[in-house]
Amino acid sequence: MVRVSTLSPQDQVYFRDLVRRTRITYESLRILLIREEDRAEGLGLLTRRSRADLKAAALMTDRELWLNRDKRIIGPIPGINIGDIYFFRMELCVIGLHGQRAEELKVNPLSVRPSGYLSLDMSMGKENFPVSLFNDIDEDRDPLLFEYVARPVYPPGLREKVFGDWGCGCECVTNCTVDCRCAKMNGGDLPYDKNGILARGKPVVYECGSTCKCPLSCPNRVSQRGLKNRLEVFRSQETGWGVRSLDLIRAGSFICEFSGIVLTKQQADVLTANGECLVCPNRFPGRWVEWGDITDVFPDYRPPNLPSLPEPSFSIDVSRARNVACYMSHSCSPNVFVQFVLYDHYNVAYPHLMIFALENIPPLRELSLDYGMVDEWVGKLTM
Repeated sequence: MVRVSTLSPQDQVYFRDLVRRTRITYESLRILLIREEDRAEGLGLLTRRSRADLKAAALMTDRELWLNRDKRIIGPIPGINIGDIYFFRMELCVIGLHGQRAEELKVNPLSVRPSGYLSLDMSMGKENFPVSLFNDIDEDRDPLLFEYVARPVYPPGLREKVFGDWGCGCECVTNCTVDCRCAKMNGGDLPYDKNGILARGKPVVYECGSTCKCPLSCPNRVSQRGLKNRLEVFRSQETGWGVRSLDLIRAGSFICEFSGIVLTKQQADVLTANGECLVCPNRFPGRWVEWGDITDVFPDYRPPNLPSLPEPSFSIDVSRARNVACYMSHSCSPNVFVQFVLYDHYNVAYPHLMIFALENIPPLRELSLDYGMVDEWVGKLTM
């Protein structure tokens, strides 16, 4: 048995990233195993399903990817925070929580929430769930000064360019399968499982849209449906304005979309010169490659070949109209990532900026995003 001494800030970041990477690998592997069995079952090749949580842990054991395997740690375990959420006993074992009972790790942060609400729904009914605004730090009420837009706004001249004739959708009369046109556009498989969890990150995800004949219940219609959780914009002494969820968010789940007024590159150059606040899609690093990455377990694994995309040539003006996503703070070890999605048009130069969970996120934990180069434009969003 060992007891960990006080860790330096650099060591804390190192161990947190190590645990984060291990959990992403475990969850990505578990989802892949479930999808493989779903496919085999659909072909009539599966007689009995296995436990994907056990199988994923066993595969990681074979690759010596379990943490703290040969030692028992007394006291706090590096890289694990109070409030972390775990759904499987074997996941606890994989990250080194061998001896603790899962029940002892559960918390209910909502039971001790303070008062300080400026608005119970700053979206004013535009979202599926209310977006609350909370500040018990100072008198700042700036988020109430912006128009709330749940979806991107395309000016008339640009709308015709984006929503031009980009072909027709799938011909499915029931929920889509791996044989449909939309599945082929996604590399030969549907991007989501039956619970709406993204299987792996892609350069772009093609969801079924208005030109598709499948019903609204199709499993390939996820991010277009809007919020699935109660989100809250809150004031923080460390990051200014931030965003947290009042509900548990499962890894791989859709959270929200970056919304504002869509601009062409020429329009964006003019507003940038005037000091306006713009979100630039081409500045987000490709964190989507981390979600679904199982190369630590299968080094030779190669995902389906997907065509590379042209660099997005637009920006989103959030200086006057914006939504909850614009208040997410920056982190080099984020718990959410940006995934490009197309559904209402197929112009790859103007994808939707959808945000998905990179890990299981417990209630009231701040959502953090990697903005890439951190400079004045990020500060304008969260100040």
